[in-house]
Amino acid sequence: DKVRNQVEHIIVDEYQDNSVAQLEFLKLIVRGRDGDNGSFYSSGINFDVPKLFCAGDTNQSIYAWRGAQPTQTVESFIRDYPQGLVIPLETSYRLPTHILAT
Repeated sequence: DKVRNQVEHIIVDEYQDNSVAQLEFLKLIVRGRDGDNGSFYSSGINFDVPKLFCAGDTNQSIYAWRGAQPTQTVESFIRDYPQGLVIPLETSYRLPTHILAT
């Protein structure tokens, strides 16, 4: 709670490369802990502090060797942050279309 009370915004880049431990740590900061038994709040809808923004691409994960599970990222984000919004970005601004097509 000490960390949670000191931050207003959290930005996570390369969300797909987080390990299970890192995702649990993120939930702990964003959602807090239940003081009675240490479990995460399950009501889910009232995570006001801090605000969370994540960016990731399941097709670009390189850290499976250390526990990253890119196929679980969008599904777990929706489950863990039910008030969240997933916005797929279908356009790549890094590479020309002819390179992406190959």
